Amino acid sequence: MSYKVIPPKHAVEVVLSLEQGLLLPANLLCRFIIESCMARAQALHPITICHYLVEGSHIHFFIYVEDPETLVHFTERFKTETAHYINSMLGRKKRTVWCKSYSCTPVLTISRAIEKITYIYTNPAKDGLETSIENYPGLSSWAQFKSKRYRKLLKRLHRPMIPYLPERFYSKYLYKRHMRELKGKSTSAHLLTLQPDAWMNYFGITNPEEINKINQQITESIKNKELEFEKIRQEQGKSVIGSNALKATHLDPDFMPHRTGKKMWCLCDNKDLRIAYIKWAKEIKNKARKVYVRWKKGDFSVSYPPGVFPPSMPKLSNMTSLSCNY
Repeated sequence: MSYKVIPPKHAVEVVLSLEQGLLLPANLLCRFIIESCMARAQALHPITICHYLVEGSHIHFFIYVEDPETLVHFTERFKTETAHYINSMLGRKKRTVWCKSYSCTPVLTISRAIEKITYIYTNPAKDGLETSIENYPGLSSWAQFKSKRYRKLLKRLHRPMIPYLPERFYSKYLYKRHMRELKGKSTSAHLLTLQPDAWMNYFGITNPEEINKINQQITESIKNKELEFEKIRQEQGKSVIGSNALKATHLDPDFMPHRTGKKMWCLCDNKDLRIAYIKWAKEIKNKARKVYVRWKKGDFSVSYPPGVFPPSMPKLSNMTSLSCNY
């Protein structure tokens, strides 16, 4: 059995991927629904979100984890609510939307944290969606990060409120109209809070000047990367999809994503630190496996080690009543 190991009080990159389809488009209605689900999940399971970006088939989060268990509950709540809303828009019932597992990788050095945040915000340019995160109409924390407005009040949605939109194409004005209707129907709201500098707590960075310097480094790194991607597109004779086209994109349930990449124990460019972390994580996993063996025997007196995401409780059979027949 495989386990996720996340130590408390660490910076973590989380990637949630759809099982199939481009079901997280940049139109106003879907943006509003996804962001509302995010606020609802954070209100019920408070986690510290530093940065995030939504693309058609996946979502990137950069999170400072205080309590690993809260992260588990947040992701499950968010996935459950968005799945119901997406299925309602497509007229589907009880269809799986998200991949069962998700990437959850601790970031152990400042340089890799800067690199990962840069990667998150340059995804639209890398994937040929827009030239810059400044022009990207999809949902992200970029505007909040730049403006330093870190709190956003979002209407709470209820499942019967979601419109059924079975067609392949709609105008961006129709999405705007449906979004306004949802806002008018809702009578409660949740506050979505961003804390873009919280991940620096892990590294003991609290000086405002040092924090600003790191954020400037991130901004410059993003601009340089976007220029690199623009140069590559020009050499290949390609162009981006563009903001207007992205705003009018509807849900595409048929798209099959091609996922590549290697699962990482952690993100770290310090060899000794990486080796020490992997050794610690392997020891924790071995302890977790032994606990699960006891659980399967009906002994629930031992808890999982801190930082390990336990699976669901094993189902035990009671054979007492059947044994009376023999």
